[in-house]
Amino acid sequence: MESRAESAAIASDRGGSRGNGAAPLVKPSRIAKRATLYRAGDPADTLFEIVKGSLLLYREIEDGRRQAVDWVRPGEFCGFADGATHDSSCEALEATTFIRHKKRDIGADPALAARLQGQVERQISALHGQLLSLGRKTAGERLATLLMRHIGSAAAYDCPLPLEARAQATLHLEMTRAEIADYLGLTIETVCRALADLARHQMIAVGEKRGDINVLNVCALCHMAKVDVCQKQ
Repeated sequence: MESRAESAAIASDRGGSRGNGAAPLVKPSRIAKRATLYRAGDPADTLFEIVKGSLLLYREIEDGRRQAVDWVRPGEFCGFADGATHDSSCEALEATTFIRHKKRDIGADPALAARLQGQVERQISALHGQLLSLGRKTAGERLATLLMRHIGSAAAYDCPLPLEARAQATLHLEMTRAEIADYLGLTIETVCRALADLARHQMIAVGEKRGDINVLNVCALCHMAKVDVCQKQ
């Protein structure tokens, strides 16, 4: 079954016009898990709209270390750059399907341009939330915020579940513990302790398969993350 992000992206691609009025064929691209989509210094003439899967944007410093700078999920775009080349590299966290949009052609597709504008605004809001996490939240609150982003929409931290006691959800984290620590500005040991604390307070249970998390109390996790979406419902 197609996700809403996939349906919107494909519909936009089909909506493009040709001289004879025929709709162009949709040919989404795919990238394997842990493959590189682009590297810092590559030409930045294309935006990538994620249909399925997830990507990690990161920057490398001279001594070989790298810093995760963004996490891109279905419905979101990446490939933005302040210049002709990318300043970050992009790696697939899992097998990922995406659609390429040449930047020079976006203005000719009003539906795509409108969708891009709305999604960029949501992604900027999400980045503001990430800065808040890094600057003011405890380790547990940062991890709770990351989990809530998985549960809710890709960019706005919106909880889709009704406000009720002990609502539950199941999710899968494609990031490794090291990548989670990198993204949240923590050490691996702190991430492991934070996960153990959430489990001890019966908010989550770590699944048998690597990356599987069962959220046992979504509302408690939401309040811990200080997302404030529960009050809005």
